[in-house]
Amino acid sequence: MAKSSIIYTCTECSHQAPKWEGRCQQCESWGTLMEGEKMAPTQRDKKIAAHARSPKEFTSVLASLSKSIATATGIEELDRVLGGGIVDGALILLTGEPGIGKSTLTLQIANALSQQSKKILYISGEESEEQISLRGQRLNLQLQNLHILAEQNLESVIATAEQEKPELLIIDSIQVMSSGALPGGGGGTSQVRFCTEQLLEFAKPRNIPVLIIGHVTKDGNLAGPRVLEHLVDTVLYFEGSRSHELRMLRPVKNRFGSTQEVGIFAMDSKGLQPIDNVQDFFLKDRHAGQIGTCLVATMEGSRPIIVEVQALTNKTA
Repeated sequence: MAKSSIIYTCTECSHQAPKWEGRCQQCESWGTLMEGEKMAPTQRDKKIAAHARSPKEFTSVLASLSKSIATATGIEELDRVLGGGIVDGALILLTGEPGIGKSTLTLQIANALSQQSKKILYISGEESEEQISLRGQRLNLQLQNLHILAEQNLESVIATAEQEKPELLIIDSIQVMSSGALPGGGGGTSQVRFCTEQLLEFAKPRNIPVLIIGHVTKDGNLAGPRVLEHLVDTVLYFEGSRSHELRMLRPVKNRFGSTQEVGIFAMDSKGLQPIDNVQDFFLKDRHAGQIGTCLVATMEGSRPIIVEVQALTNKTA
């Protein structure tokens, strides 16, 4: 049985300290050290760690790759942001404010891939199977190959994924997942980090892409340890206003494509609609010849977007 001791981990840089400190000695952030348990390695752990593995030669890896390891979803604005599609074995973190449409986008991704006969496993830690089914019905989605499991225990999730062998694993959300290997419930720094690490270790050797939904804080930052962003391959930020139809998907990190692209969607009663003609969307309410307005071209990734700039002036004495 592994022995444990208390350790304090910085949520900003993952620096660890044996005792609590008001300021992290590594990144100098204040109030970021969180208490957790450090597991001492057992003799079995040490033997596993000492086990050598044979590295693969670079050219042999290239030769074994298929012509395309990225699966296009068919949602053009999403594929643009991802760099062509979802790469096998990739961990994708989708984050954004509550109610902005993360779960809606995720269901539409599942629907698009299910139309390609892909098997999808959707793990929901926040909604029941019935609630997700009703949302899919409201959005008029087919979802023939979608398998839903309401579960928060990581070990159960991985065991189910091992059995089902999905071609896309969806985790909604990482903040509610928890492992019996660590004390405390989901959402803690140690739990979020450990669960993500275990998903990575499961998915990479099997080439199963994992789409992880993450929450943000009131400041708009990703909730949980900063190391979470380093563990995943892609970080997507979904932004917009709940009082307006416009939604924008921005890649903050992308190991398989550019971080300069942006996906543009409109939210309506049928879900998220990709904007094919960006110019018409931004200029649909414009009245030509109005005083105090002009058109400006700006670059978003590889495409120019024309927007209207308004100037409000008033006479002064």
